Amino acid sequence: MHSILVGALCILPVTAQSATAQDAREKAAVQADVKANTEFAVDLHQQLRDQQGNLCYSPWSISTVLAMTSAGARGRTLEQMTKSLHLPDQPTTHLGVAAQLRQMKATRGCELDAANAMFVATDIPWRKDFVDLTRRHYESSIYSVDFPSQPEKACKLINGWVAKQTRNRIPDIIGPDAIKPKTKIVLVNAIYFKGEWEKPFNKQDTTPKFFFRSPTDKVETPTMFQSGGFLYGENREVQMLGMPYKGSDLMMIYLLPRVRNGLPWLEKEITARLLQGWLEGLKWHPTVDVYLPRFKIRFDMDLEATLARLGMTDLFTERSDLTGMTPDSLMVEKVIHRAFVELQEEGTEAAAVTAVVAVPGAPPGARFD
Repeated sequence: MHSILVGALCILPVTAQSATAQDAREKAAVQADVKANTEFAVDLHQQLRDQQGNLCYSPWSISTVLAMTSAGARGRTLEQMTKSLHLPDQPTTHLGVAAQLRQMKATRGCELDAANAMFVATDIPWRKDFVDLTRRHYESSIYSVDFPSQPEKACKLINGWVAKQTRNRIPDIIGPDAIKPKTKIVLVNAIYFKGEWEKPFNKQDTTPKFFFRSPTDKVETPTMFQSGGFLYGENREVQMLGMPYKGSDLMMIYLLPRVRNGLPWLEKEITARLLQGWLEGLKWHPTVDVYLPRFKIRFDMDLEATLARLGMTDLFTERSDLTGMTPDSLMVEKVIHRAFVELQEEGTEAAAVTAVVAVPGAPPGARFD
């Protein structure tokens, strides 16, 4: 089962006339970033959909930490990242992320929070404009770390930050093998969500039922049930359900293929435009019978090969140009993602973390023919 969490993003009105133009720019930047993230999410899923088992990940977390990384990219590396992530121009990208972070913190009814951090080596210089941009637009915390002599301490510091931001739902992101003495910077994004259903399920109505993972493969799982008014839509391919969270503009969207073997087709054919069209077909129905499996999923993956297939090839090689971060040559060694989601009668809890680990790149004066 695949689910998509969507939220209504809004710009709060201001009274000062001089702020109107700034609000308009921020609103346009948010819209551009949301469009970019949706297109990236669809592209990413096309790369990941053939993996075995359940998929659980946050495209927003991945694209946000890579957008922060792109602030230090230059030349062909920046061009590839911009194209692969569907980013608007750099100022619009960073302005949009800043506005989204503020809106997340202002979300009513649900707990929705995101944070960014950079753990930087003390033995190389960092460009002030890069550090200032990440602080201003990404609200990034900056930690100086002695990677060569204290890699274990660095690992503990990063994982402690991750555990705190995700309320311990993701206790770590960096394993002992990910941090080496040569590590120069680790950029991290964390996002956390907890919300109660507007209409919670009654635990007494949860009973074991078969969940079909394929036309012939089924598993008995605790299944929640309720009947009531919900946003609902259907067409020849899918049924759609929108379940709102209490006191919030956020809701969970479910897509259910019409046939038991319809998921491969759905994952292959879905596009950002198709998804938007389907969501626009959601209408209020006074009586909908809802059966949902109660579940908890943890998932982790390395993304270097996947991102390279999407077009970010230079970033992971000595051709990488991250000289907007530091005059020293850097390349990305690892992009690690971990996610958690639990869906139960009361509501949903979810968290995701993405870390970008960079190490020295090409030696000074290297040439690439």
